[in-house]
Amino acid sequence: KQWYQRRVRGKSKKKGLVAGHYAKQGAKYRDLAEETELKIFDGTIVRDRLRDLKMNPVLDLHGFNLNQSKYLLNEAIDLFNQMIGQDPEYPRTLTVITGKGLHSSGGTPRLKLGIKPFLNALAVPYNEESDGYKIKFRS
Repeated sequence: KQWYQRRVRGKSKKKGLVAGHYAKQGAKYRDLAEETELKIFDGTIVRDRLRDLKMNPVLDLHGFNLNQSKYLLNEAIDLFNQMIGQDPEYPRTLTVITGKGLHSSGGTPRLKLGIKPFLNALAVPYNEESDGYKIKFRS
């Protein structure tokens, strides 16, 4: 925030070079903050969610942003593949709950819409549900 305010002040004083410098600094610190947030997220929440996933093959992504959801889903898919390799009786379907978007602005399921291209890029077979996806794993 501080770097953004300095950039605005620099622009208002017609100091384009100074404003550009502060804009770059702001972007650098924003990226660093996002990276740090993901590390904290990875260290605590992911570990808990994956532990729960071993007992119940449902991944609820409510409350996560799109980047966190993609990261968590990728980790869950890796874990699922490991569990299937270790235990032939382990379920072959992972239910991913994204929500219907009822609490999003405009009622648009942004998380669900963002996860779909991610699943397509991973080339995992899935069925679309009203509130998420069911991912099918092979034996």
